[in-house]
Amino acid sequence: MFSAVVLAGLIASLAMMGIMQLITYAGIANGDMIRAVGSLFTKQLKGSFGIGLAIYLLFGILFSWLYLSILSAIPQQRPEILLLIATLGGFVHGLLIGFALVSEIVGRHPVDRFQTTGYSVALAHIVGHVVFGFAIGVSYLNFNGLLSELTSTAFASTGFIFTGVALSIGLAFIVFNAVKNAPRSEQVAAKDSI
Repeated sequence: MFSAVVLAGLIASLAMMGIMQLITYAGIANGDMIRAVGSLFTKQLKGSFGIGLAIYLLFGILFSWLYLSILSAIPQQRPEILLLIATLGGFVHGLLIGFALVSEIVGRHPVDRFQTTGYSVALAHIVGHVVFGFAIGVSYLNFNGLLSELTSTAFASTGFIFTGVALSIGLAFIVFNAVKNAPRSEQVAAKDSI
C-alpha cells in the first residue's frame, strides 16, 4: 500500500503542478505553488523552488494517502463512482485551498509577488486540485485492477474516462477564458511568475 500511495501522490502532484504551471505561463493567474510554498520558508524567491517542491510533493503523498483511504473504504467498488468521488474530492479540496489563499494566506505572505490575489488564483487552484483528484482516482483504479474493467465493459464506461479527461481540460480552458476577460488587476503576467 505504501508504494501505491507514494506513486499515486507523485503522479497526481506532477499532473497538478503541470496544469498550475500552464496557467501561470499562459498569464492567467499566478499558479506557481512551488515557489509560493517554498518562499514561505526562505522568505525570498531565491532558493525557494527546491524546498517548495519537496514540501509540495510530501503533501501530495499525504493527501494521496487520504484520498486512497477514502476510496478503499467505499463498500461498492464501482469504477465510475470511485473516479467521480476522487474528482469531486479534488474539487472540494481546491475550493478549500482557494478560499484559504484568498482570505488568509495571501496578505501575510513574505514575498510581494504572492501577497495579492483574486478569484483567478482561487479558480486556478480549483482546476489544479480537480486534476489531482482525477489522477488519484485513475491511479486507484489501476492499482486495484478496476481500470481495465471500466475501459473494457461498455462504450459508456470507456466514454466516462474520456469525458473525465475532457472535463478536466475543458474546465481548465473555461477558467482560462473567463479569467482572461477579468480586469487586469486580477491577472498576473506570465513573466512575473518565472
